[in-house]
Amino acid sequence: MDSDYARYEMDGETKNLLPLIDDTFIIKKRIENATFLHQALSKLNGVQLMFPSLKSTDIPLYVPILVANGKRNALKRYLIDNGVFCPNHWDNENFVPENNSIYEQELSLICDQRYDTKNMQHEIDVIKNFFKLND
Repeated sequence: MDSDYARYEMDGETKNLLPLIDDTFIIKKRIENATFLHQALSKLNGVQLMFPSLKSTDIPLYVPILVANGKRNALKRYLIDNGVFCPNHWDNENFVPENNSIYEQELSLICDQRYDTKNMQHEIDVIKNFFKLND
């Protein structure tokens, strides 16, 4: 893409749809969902918020958490088995400094505008249940 980036652009259909996006709703919903997750996760043993607070300029797509004691992959599998998709955004040691265990601990909890508070509560409930079963 570096050599011919100028050739790439949105197709006509996407250009026509772009003005119809309700960005105010998207911003509000993402902040609401991320705030909900932050408040619930800050009280939960077993996970640590990667970024302890939201800035006034944040419009998160996900809330990254750190899961210690080698439980990240098991928690991810448990979340998936219970209907919660959660990617790892730092899962390769080639992309982080040496001796940094972020790639073994990071898990991203989705909080975008497609979801509501009920979905956020489900994520929290599944995480709580995982740690009840695995502590």
